Amino acid sequence: MCIRDRVIVLEKMAMLGGNTARSEGNMSAMDPNPEKLLDMTQAVRDIVTKYTSMKPCSKAVADLQETVKKQLAAHDAAGKKYIFDSPELFALQTIEGGDCHSDPKLVLTMTQNATAAMNWLESQSDMTWFHVPRHWIDVGIGGLYPRGQWPRQADGKTPISTYDAYIAPLAKKVKAAGSTIYTSMKVTEIERDPSGRVTGVKAVDVKGAPHIFSGKNVILAAGGYGANLQMVKKYNNISVIATSNQPGTTGEVLEAAVKAGAALEGMQWIQIHPHGNPKNGELESAIAGRPQDTPYVNKLGLRFVDETGRRDEISHGILEQPGQVVYSIFDQETINQKKVRDDLIQIALSHGYAYKADTLEDLAKAAGIDEKGFAQTMKAYNAAAAAQDTKGLSVPKILIGMPVTKAPFYAVPLTTTIHHTMGGLRINEKTQVLDDKGNPISGLFAAGEITGGIHGGNRLGRNALTDLLVFGHIAGLEVTAHQN
Repeated sequence: MCIRDRVIVLEKMAMLGGNTARSEGNMSAMDPNPEKLLDMTQAVRDIVTKYTSMKPCSKAVADLQETVKKQLAAHDAAGKKYIFDSPELFALQTIEGGDCHSDPKLVLTMTQNATAAMNWLESQSDMTWFHVPRHWIDVGIGGLYPRGQWPRQADGKTPISTYDAYIAPLAKKVKAAGSTIYTSMKVTEIERDPSGRVTGVKAVDVKGAPHIFSGKNVILAAGGYGANLQMVKKYNNISVIATSNQPGTTGEVLEAAVKAGAALEGMQWIQIHPHGNPKNGELESAIAGRPQDTPYVNKLGLRFVDETGRRDEISHGILEQPGQVVYSIFDQETINQKKVRDDLIQIALSHGYAYKADTLEDLAKAAGIDEKGFAQTMKAYNAAAAAQDTKGLSVPKILIGMPVTKAPFYAVPLTTTIHHTMGGLRINEKTQVLDDKGNPISGLFAAGEITGGIHGGNRLGRNALTDLLVFGHIAGLEVTAHQN
């Protein structure tokens, strides 16, 4: 059957959303009203210094470092007290945080358009944003800097599912415009005419019946391959087998694009996440606390990593701990400040995914953590948090938040899980898919986790949602411009 329509969306699974619907929904972007941000602390200033002082891996990075230094100097000279941020600092951290394996042009495209993409999504529905750095200093898990934006319902406070924030309102607009969304429709092949232009795709429905969808342009947004262990092993012989990915994230559309002439970029870079549930591999970020407030301890009760550092450093650190399981420790104040939702932690407790006790000693007993080591660790950690000085800790921490002192106390077991595949199709700033000579494949565009070149060897926390919003929007604009 051949289908023609104005816009057609094909989804392999029975519901829309993919990995996006599974995520917390937090994205990184510069605040649209920076004067509302909290004051710039010395700890945050130290983060900027860390990235502007690193030995540059390329001229592009050296140029970014000099730009950021000048921007911060101008910020200070103008008497601005609020948290400093800029697209260039965001890009610098993304590139250096990914070990300089990303394309600076793509990264700058993302960071320069992040705020506009955030505002665009808000304009599409009744959701709004909780701008975290206006309320507390928070870098998120592997986000490296306080620029986190959390989706909320229209009141700006009530949590909203990622599906309802990102997916449902856009799907509603597609249907309202008279276009069609097909679910349970698996793409099997990308078609090209004799000139090489993409002309559509072949697909099969849930019953195995074939379909052909013809069109002037095709946008690939099928995600990565983190749920395809065979494909993961092909590109990175990683020892982790648990995955946080939804089962449809298996990479066949990426492989179909390669058969149609697309080039690949950075396929060896696969991210493991430190917030995996040891029992099922699912992400526990929603109940794991905030990294600045939360020490991670192993079964011996000892900290082993800077919790506000890079995801890969934390994840590989967990793999070196006894049993490859650690515990995120936080207190009631974390819940009181709504940094962890009480309803979610109660569900986790009922399933045995978390522990709760009225004293730190009893928490250690409940979770099976060595009591002596844990007591020593928490005494030193809480003293450092109260003094806002972590230099005396055996494992320093660049940004420390609240002490863990208000009963009851909580421990959430964590392990590593396959989370994100940073490699994928090679694209340019217009989201055009490129061949192995760097030439655009006419009529073929891609956005989101199916693409490579943006995150390098380590994706910063919250950057996936920024990536897909920015480049998805660009892809839509480009396809509109290439209708004829």
